[in-house]
Amino acid sequence: MGKRLFFLFFGFTLITAVAAMLVIGSAKDSLQQSVFNKQRFDQKIWQSYHQTQDRDSPRGLMANDLRQKLLAERPTREQVIELLGPADLADEPDRLSYHLGMWSHNRGRIDTFDIFFGADGRLARIVFSAH
Repeated sequence: MGKRLFFLFFGFTLITAVAAMLVIGSAKDSLQQSVFNKQRFDQKIWQSYHQTQDRDSPRGLMANDLRQKLLAERPTREQVIELLGPADLADEPDRLSYHLGMWSHNRGRIDTFDIFFGADGRLARIVFSAH
């Protein structure tokens, strides 16, 4: 009877711990995503932060709205540059990278908005990266 009780207690504790980790991880992911979804995209504000390293850049707050807009339109590289201005970081034929500030990972890393283009010259995907 003692072993059986031990295994029941151990199993219950293990299941509770795993459930708690899943809830905490989900809440953390939701919090990080919500940071990038606090403002609507504003072209003038975005372009005014070109080449800045401001950790509180409002670009981060409007990044998700911009992401949805760009994915819906699938613009060309030239159209993206016209909308957002020149890239801050990577400026390659298949990639543009823009500084978003320092919003994720307890504000300890630089966040970037990386836009990738396909063989057809149109936007293929967007990645939020932390460096």
